[in-house]
Amino acid sequence: MGKIKGFINKELIQLLEKDIQEAIDRSYELNNNVVNAIPDPLVSVRTSTYQHAKYIEQCIEGVLNQKTSFPFEFIIGEDFSTDGTRELVFSYAEKYPDRIRVVASDQNEGVRGNGWRCKVRARGKYIALCEGDDYWTDPLKLQKQVDYLEAHPEAYFTFHHSSILKGERIVGRRPKSGSGIVKMEDLLFRKTYPTMSLVFRRSKGFLLDQINLRKEFSTGDFLLVLLLASRGPGYLFPEVMGVYRVHSGGVYSPLGEIKKLQIGIHNRRAALKHIPMTFKQKMICRLMILLRQLKILGIRLGLLGRAAKD
Repeated sequence: MGKIKGFINKELIQLLEKDIQEAIDRSYELNNNVVNAIPDPLVSVRTSTYQHAKYIEQCIEGVLNQKTSFPFEFIIGEDFSTDGTRELVFSYAEKYPDRIRVVASDQNEGVRGNGWRCKVRARGKYIALCEGDDYWTDPLKLQKQVDYLEAHPEAYFTFHHSSILKGERIVGRRPKSGSGIVKMEDLLFRKTYPTMSLVFRRSKGFLLDQINLRKEFSTGDFLLVLLLASRGPGYLFPEVMGVYRVHSGGVYSPLGEIKKLQIGIHNRRAALKHIPMTFKQKMICRLMILLRQLKILGIRLGLLGRAAKD
């Protein structure tokens, strides 16, 4: 397939770090007709994928199967996979040139580079996320979430329940319970929500905050939640409308758990500077719990000294 530069929000690029600007400059889209076929998408669905050959078709089909009364574009950032993911994604781009915008380059750009070269291309009023190893199961997912946001201008985002898949087995759901209005305290302390269930409003201010605060946080997901929480209430749908995949040997392994705790500690320390005073004491208590868990786990594994240096 041929290559095009595609639509890019050039105003945002000027505000990004040099390495991210260079990743965007190296990027291209596979030849497509989405901007002409869908001149005014209400939603931009963003998928980042790398080494997801076993899963990416299920992810793509879950998006393409969405039944909506509004137009949406599908942006897939393929990060130079070597396991067959690239070929699968390219074949979908060739099959659906009026629906899919594949963003790629001729080298691996990493999570940040791949993510931002897709962010600056999104045109929708709303953003929906689905990583390449996760997938949506309800064909009305987008319709339900967007309908709520359209009817409730005070709301900034919506989530839904998701099944947790480990290997070939469903091992739970996230969050475990609940529905209705979601406020800052819920996002920061009470429940966890897979990003693949998220639909939120796109705005210049939101992206500028992501740019300005990104260096302070270890992971983009925590910053995303913090920024959503600061902008207004959200809504949690009780239905399970997607599947979040966890991998063996990841954060559920002992070393992975140490890394997860370290990231959580770093992010909560950073968050203390940005949350309202009413939540600071509760965040400090949460931080102390994580520090104690890290110490206990490090002692148990004989890795306390090593964990402190990482």
